Amino acid sequence: MGDREEYLRAAREMLLNKFGGPQEFSPVYETQPWGVKEQGFFLNQAVVGRTELHPYKFLRCCKSIEYDLGRSKAKNWGPREIDIDIIFFHSCIIGTSDLTIPHPYLKERKFVLKPLIDLIPNFVDPISEHTVYQIYEQCEDPLAVELFKQTSDVGN
Repeated sequence: MGDREEYLRAAREMLLNKFGGPQEFSPVYETQPWGVKEQGFFLNQAVVGRTELHPYKFLRCCKSIEYDLGRSKAKNWGPREIDIDIIFFHSCIIGTSDLTIPHPYLKERKFVLKPLIDLIPNFVDPISEHTVYQIYEQCEDPLAVELFKQTSDVGN
């Protein structure tokens, strides 16, 4: 919701401030909404970085960034200002009520996979033992994932 490009830019800046570098950012992609269809198109971007934080501490930091950017509690897959998901965390496998890594919908969402291909196409999912590229090739998500024509520096 709101200024999608500005939310991505601000989230990127906050990630850099909290975790430092180096971090890599994929190009920005625009996609139809996944889940709840009656909402605006999404902007999606992947980030790859390093942290010494435990996955649960890292999750709290990501939720803190969402909160600082004005994210309010919304229905699942509904409109929101920003959504930061942890897709992979090294090669960890975590399955609790608070955190699931790798992300449980990874294999169903081209809007997650396409930006990851730009950064880590050969990263191996520790559960399926397939690369990100292989998972993308097998994904049956019919929604288009298009490069977004940016009006700001959100992808740089």
